[in-house]
Amino acid sequence: MEYAIENKPKAAVYARFGNEDSQKDELVTALYCRTAQACDMAITNQEMTLRKFAEKNGNRNIAIYSDNGYSGNNFDRPAISKLKEDAEAGIVGFVLVKDPARVSRNILDFDDFLDFMYDMGIEVKFSTGDFSLGKPYSAVLKKRQEIYQQFLKSKKRTTAV
Repeated sequence: MEYAIENKPKAAVYARFGNEDSQKDELVTALYCRTAQACDMAITNQEMTLRKFAEKNGNRNIAIYSDNGYSGNNFDRPAISKLKEDAEAGIVGFVLVKDPARVSRNILDFDDFLDFMYDMGIEVKFSTGDFSLGKPYSAVLKKRQEIYQQFLKSKKRTTAV
């Protein structure tokens, strides 16, 4: 599946996997890509990087959600909206994004997105550990992501018993 928005292509990768292999094969690994300036090369590079990362980690059922030419300061984007719709419909199992700024540059929108995906039972991962530490909100984003990942690990331990 691929979703491209006319004149403003963006790509996003998000993916979630269930605990059982059969569920894992059926659910989509969503790749979310976004660029602020419409640039086919930048979106294509994000898509290729995320696809390689997903395939390297065993994710085969991939859907690309692209928002090309949309600001990270505005969360009203077609591809991310479609991703959320698909998550609610139970199609998405895992979301993969290059870095937190691709989701949103607004920490409240970013946090709401992570909470939404968590409520849907969908894990969100970033292909890079680079949280652009020079930016004011990056330390908070990094800490939030670390806490989120730690919580997911502890949840897996308690549900596996």
